Amino acid sequence: MASATVASPMANRNGLASQDVKRKFFDTIGIDTAAATPSKVPAHETVNQTENWVHPRSQSVTTFQEKLKYDPRSDRFLESKTKEEKENRKRRSSKKAKSLTFDETVEVVPIPMRAEYSNRVRSRLWSSASELQENAARNTIEFASEGWDWRNVLEDERMYVCVATKELIHPCHYHAAFQHGFR
Repeated sequence: MASATVASPMANRNGLASQDVKRKFFDTIGIDTAAATPSKVPAHETVNQTENWVHPRSQSVTTFQEKLKYDPRSDRFLESKTKEEKENRKRRSSKKAKSLTFDETVEVVPIPMRAEYSNRVRSRLWSSASELQENAARNTIEFASEGWDWRNVLEDERMYVCVATKELIHPCHYHAAFQHGFR
């Protein structure tokens, strides 16, 4: 007797539910599931689709148009200082001078105030007082080991890399631990 595999209605419902959860999660973090799945559309057509694509998080942000703010007097002040330089450049090159212009109106994207962020986001954007104190103490030790001279500051290439966290470690911390027998 041949056996047939039959999926129960509950299993099918759970499969759909997990797909819904997955889709909602990707929508929440800003990943478009339709764009993430490969399609069989020719490459030249997919380019046109992505030109009009708008990030989901930016859809809820209210932007507005505003006149560009600048002080024309300061522009004139800078121009008067550089008139001689411009004349010298004009004499040296007979090519047409290139220029740059800006629109008088700009699109403004408001940035939330510090208090408008959730505690989770705030903790990732700004350091607490204790974190600042730890960083300042660590930076002082590292700078002292470099002879208090900014020219002797070690670049990233000369730092050790922690195997577990992949963080860069200043050699002065390793040498201090090694001298005291800590490993």
